[in-house]
Amino acid sequence: MLLDHGVDPNVASGPDQNLTMLHTVVSRNGPISESERVAHAAMLLDKGADLRAIDRNLQSTPLGWASRWGKTELVGLYLDHDADPNLAGEPWAKPLVWAEKYGHGDISAVLRGRGATGISD
Repeated sequence: MLLDHGVDPNVASGPDQNLTMLHTVVSRNGPISESERVAHAAMLLDKGADLRAIDRNLQSTPLGWASRWGKTELVGLYLDHDADPNLAGEPWAKPLVWAEKYGHGDISAVLRGRGATGISD
């Protein structure tokens, strides 16, 4: 409802973090199913949420966060909405690097299929 009344989906948390709602939907704790998580992200994307936003701590886009935390469905959603599979603030923060570091082979394969590269590629 807030988005329907003009709230900007790209509002970021404090100036020192730059976390957007697309970042936080990845890491949100509590009783939320993966389908609800994807529905929330899709709603944000439909309202113009920016997949290019990079947080200051992990130097990652929402796709990087989803790759880091093994959120396969969000990775697919973000890629289907043209998320750049190589965009990061630092080479060590690329989505593929996170997926491989945390052992998310299924996500690594999807990212590589979409042209993602690692640090040394």
